[in-house]
Amino acid sequence: MERPWEILWVDFRRERVEAALQEAQWLKLLLDDPRVAPELKDGCEWTPSRLLASLARNESIVGELLRNSRIVLESKSVDGITLLSWAVKCGKIDTMKHLLDAGANINAQDKEPPYCTPLWYAVQCPQKEILKVLLCHDDVEVNMRDYSGLTPLHEAIQWGPWSPAHIAIARMLLADERVDTSAGERWNVDPNQTDKDGQSPLFLATKHGVAHLVRYLIGCGDVKIESQTHSWETALSLACERGSMEIARLLLFEGRASQCVLGSRSPLMAATRNQHKDVVRLLLDDLNKNYAPLRRKLVYRAPFRRAAFEGYDDVLRVFLECDGVDPNIAWQGLTPLMTAVRKGHENSVSLLLGHNLTDVNRGDKHGFTALMVAVVYKHLAAAKLLLGDPRVDPNQRDSWGRTPLF
Repeated sequence: MERPWEILWVDFRRERVEAALQEAQWLKLLLDDPRVAPELKDGCEWTPSRLLASLARNESIVGELLRNSRIVLESKSVDGITLLSWAVKCGKIDTMKHLLDAGANINAQDKEPPYCTPLWYAVQCPQKEILKVLLCHDDVEVNMRDYSGLTPLHEAIQWGPWSPAHIAIARMLLADERVDTSAGERWNVDPNQTDKDGQSPLFLATKHGVAHLVRYLIGCGDVKIESQTHSWETALSLACERGSMEIARLLLFEGRASQCVLGSRSPLMAATRNQHKDVVRLLLDDLNKNYAPLRRKLVYRAPFRRAAFEGYDDVLRVFLECDGVDPNIAWQGLTPLMTAVRKGHENSVSLLLGHNLTDVNRGDKHGFTALMVAVVYKHLAAAKLLLGDPRVDPNQRDSWGRTPLF
């Protein structure tokens, strides 16, 4: 003879499971029988309670589950999701409160990746009112990471550009205030926590172009503006790389972000490499106002040379128009003029010759001048431009006494 729990099991395996259990009286009838063992396992290690967890969206069924003390609150559905997580995911705030009052683990993670907690589901869905209730609990882990190393705050910011609701969720997580309940405590979310790639919430907000969230994060006060990813990239360098003028202004003027990140990841190099001339102008103005001359040269030397080397005429013009930029600054003995001549960029050569402070006869460590470089690399058009400038000395000698004619 079939036992009652086996009958319950068969009902759960049918396709019309949810419809058959709309009337909680059947569940009540079986669970009230002390002979029914709701946690017995079959050959696949499944229990009726585990399948019941899949139906947590049905409040009448959950009510019967909670009324019966023999049901395990941490039972998980076939997807590995707990009763509490299902209630949060489905937006059942009353059910969630009942489960929490009954002692459900507020930090229970799913069995399968990405190992989400109820708080994660509140952020993902998003469920603003449910998030408020969860944040009122002292023991909720607001910085628990998923398998990718992301926190709930990272998740909210990831979705921010496409969902205003997620922006509101992010602000809730960052809010430094007390929840309006008797159990309310400060919401201890770390705005500087990074994912497995070293990306902070500020970096992610910049990455997705959410300017108003960048402003909000800067206003938190304890956000590390200079935080770098594992590839040594900062939020400012990313904003400059993408030409995000609004975010770059926020980071520079409100966040006081530093440009002293040398190499290919510097903000000025990122803007130059991607030919964002307006961002380059913004960065150069900031350099002139807030940096000492020596530090300024260290920051703009490589990007200036890069503009001449690649023939980025619009960007090069911005460099030359800036009062604080030395047009003769050299890298390994090569001036920007010599670099432009070597690559044969006629427009760049013309721009550099047009600047009244350009030293057209300056040589490298061997005395090689720009005209000699034009002759060696056989750039006839560049040589004509140089010879057309009255300041150029066609008879200047190198370290071995040779002139361009040699």
